[in-house]
Amino acid sequence: MRFKAINKINILFVVTLLLLTAANNVSATVGGPTTIDRISHNAKENSLYYIVHDGGGRGCPPIIEKLNLATKERTQVKSCDEIESTYYRDENSAATYNQFIEDTFKYPDVKNLPIISLTNNNISIIVEYVGEHRFDEYNASADFRATIFQDNQKKGAIDFIGCYKDQPNVFKGYIIPDTDKMTLEISRIGDCFEGGYTKDDIYVLDDINFQDANLVGYYNYSSEPGVYRGNLVVVAQDSSKAVNSVPSETTTTEKNNPTHIWWILALISGLVVGFIVGHKAKTKSTQEFAAKEQNQS
Repeated sequence: MRFKAINKINILFVVTLLLLTAANNVSATVGGPTTIDRISHNAKENSLYYIVHDGGGRGCPPIIEKLNLATKERTQVKSCDEIESTYYRDENSAATYNQFIEDTFKYPDVKNLPIISLTNNNISIIVEYVGEHRFDEYNASADFRATIFQDNQKKGAIDFIGCYKDQPNVFKGYIIPDTDKMTLEISRIGDCFEGGYTKDDIYVLDDINFQDANLVGYYNYSSEPGVYRGNLVVVAQDSSKAVNSVPSETTTTEKNNPTHIWWILALISGLVVGFIVGHKAKTKSTQEFAAKEQNQS
């Protein structure tokens, strides 16, 4: 009987460990920085091309994205699945994809955008903390709204996600030649997993009067965020001035999230194991106490 009881305890213990492991695997997420470089203009297509380096998720190769300046629609030139199935079938395939990138950004059809000074163009930005952005029961970040002005006239508003209410947000401006449009890049802590990773996004603003079109630089390949001449670093205003909250990009309900079920099952199994172990220990202690009393008498 003692052998059977021990076997039952061991089995329940193993089941508990498996359930806990499964629960962790279900909710596991890989974080990492997301940077953008090679922001370029294709005048014939009236579009921007740029490369997104996503250090989180499944670990995709660099993705070329295209932004239509007329419609503001964004598309991937090739998806992660397409790149992996076409160019990464063996160890030597990466060179072929690198050549595809160079062909896509081939000069003179595609030209790199020069960085201009936002301050020299009388551009100012106010960032407001909107409120908490909750992805699911366990993960939350912060919603921000940036309002862009030139000569005290509003030029646009951008909603973006960060991690901390008082975090610095770096804004960088790129002039789009022969247009009144400007590309605005926002660099900040945007991936809140594991304490936070940097994230870049770009947006297009219309009706900009370029008072100083002198370039202060071009894109760089550095994966680390930097502040350069002509950039603006803005911290959000007090939450008392917050505006209405931005709708969540993703909604995860308890019905669609199996993590809760795994944790409940694991908790129940743990309680059962604890009860059996505790009951056995109590029984053994009672028997030893009775035997001791009998010997003393």
